[in-house]
Amino acid sequence: MKISVTQTEAGLQVRLYSDSAHFAVALETMKSHIPRHHRRFDAAQRCWMIDPQGQGRLESWLSWMRRELKAEVVYRSPHHRSDSLDQRSSLTPAYATLHLLPTAPPELVKAAYHCLARINHPDVGGDTKSMQQINIAYAHIKQHGMNPDRTTSR
Repeated sequence: MKISVTQTEAGLQVRLYSDSAHFAVALETMKSHIPRHHRRFDAAQRCWMIDPQGQGRLESWLSWMRRELKAEVVYRSPHHRSDSLDQRSSLTPAYATLHLLPTAPPELVKAAYHCLARINHPDVGGDTKSMQQINIAYAHIKQHGMNPDRTTSR
């Protein structure tokens, strides 16, 4: 379980990275620690926004997450996300090969690669050229910092 926290003008941006079991627990405990009027989900940026009045409760939740779920909490600079988006945008063709948007999380990149490999692998009747393109796209995404192999196993 990893939690990224970034300071913004409006408060704090919080992103959760985990397997599905821990994600549900993390989300429910966050909602119980931080009242609705201090948090909102920003679908465009795929993160939770915590207003300044909710920061004390956020710290309480982060302490709980570290203690109970052994979560790694990473505090990022305000410019980290835009740098990450620029990097992902330059990988758009590789993401398109895997039938994904550049905003896809590493877990989804890995899952898409495995699904496409099962369909396109020459050993199961797939096309060698297609499999090569899929392998190149996946390797390119991994090489440029979006390492799908670092996801938590289920």
